[in-house]
Amino acid sequence: MIKITNFFRLVLLINFMLLMTNCATEEINGNSSTLSKSNSEVRKWYDAHKSDYNAPILKYVEDLQWDKAIVSDGNIGEVIEVPFKLNGSIGTSNKNGTLFNAHHRLMFVKDKVHQYKLYYVQIFSSKENAQMSDKDFNYYIIQNGFDGKVYVQDLSNTITRKVDFINGVEVKPSITSKTDAEFEPFCVYLGYWYEDGHFEPIELLYCTVYDIDENMPYPVYAGGGTGGAGGGTNTPGYAAVPITTQEQFEDLVNGTDAVGYDITLELLGNTRLSAINSNVLPWAWVQYVVKTEKVGTNWQVIDLHSVLNGNVTNLKWEQVDYGVQVNTATNITYIHVIATLTSIVPMPIGPNNELAYNINYSIQVNTKTGRIIQADKM
Repeated sequence: MIKITNFFRLVLLINFMLLMTNCATEEINGNSSTLSKSNSEVRKWYDAHKSDYNAPILKYVEDLQWDKAIVSDGNIGEVIEVPFKLNGSIGTSNKNGTLFNAHHRLMFVKDKVHQYKLYYVQIFSSKENAQMSDKDFNYYIIQNGFDGKVYVQDLSNTITRKVDFINGVEVKPSITSKTDAEFEPFCVYLGYWYEDGHFEPIELLYCTVYDIDENMPYPVYAGGGTGGAGGGTNTPGYAAVPITTQEQFEDLVNGTDAVGYDITLELLGNTRLSAINSNVLPWAWVQYVVKTEKVGTNWQVIDLHSVLNGNVTNLKWEQVDYGVQVNTATNITYIHVIATLTSIVPMPIGPNNELAYNINYSIQVNTKTGRIIQADKM
């Protein structure tokens, strides 16, 4: 009797192990199936469109590792990153060879059905053993211990953004603490590394400037799920709440810290683009882009436009007008922006079920440098 009992126990144990193995296999196959589907769509699109791009990096792509593709999902949708290596003995660094441990990816962001935007992600780490190829290091997640720089280049126009990290935290200096020297173009090259540690640049990849958080229209690698690349607001983690009354709408806007932050700059010859972001709701913010032109020794404001970002469902933004006043005594140009934020509510309350609130914003630009020095809601 004991032998028969042990026999049945053995049979049950074997069946249980087989069942668990099958379940695990099905789970792995399920994940693989999702990954394979994403890879298949992206590969077809890339093969059909890669000749549309004139980016230098694509000439040196070798061993595009589709089997190691990293798929992540969050507030800008599905992001697919495919690691690759450069052909031959080509490497990358800045001109002085002080950027090390480079990791390269092509990043695909869904634009329309079966259509993608293509970006080049270049990651430099100050730690030689940094696990930059880990699947948990992606657009939405930055590892806690990561020290380094991440560049994201839009391959359709070669505009490049840079984000610095210390111990996995994005570095965001104050907009008033930066010097003009920090806005000089920062360039990365293709080249050769020699045994003595010397780097010889042979071809320019891109130039950028110190950039903290450019939210629209170029994504920036900064942990999109927590207020960085895809989030970008100064108050991460907030979800949109239903707005039902004018009083509630105005209270939300007035209760949101709108002080300007995250300055960016593009140098385009005698033209300069300077941008700053400002929260208008806990889950939405506006980016103001000021265009200046050098006339003599001063920079004159010639244009300003603004874009609403974040969780913009049921929200509309209209820049009504702006005015410019120059104070020659202080070398400050004052810009007064008039705009309207509109919330579309789910219940009938008036024409088109909309609530509107006017927002006045003040931006100060240094006339001698053409860059924003202060900004706030009025």
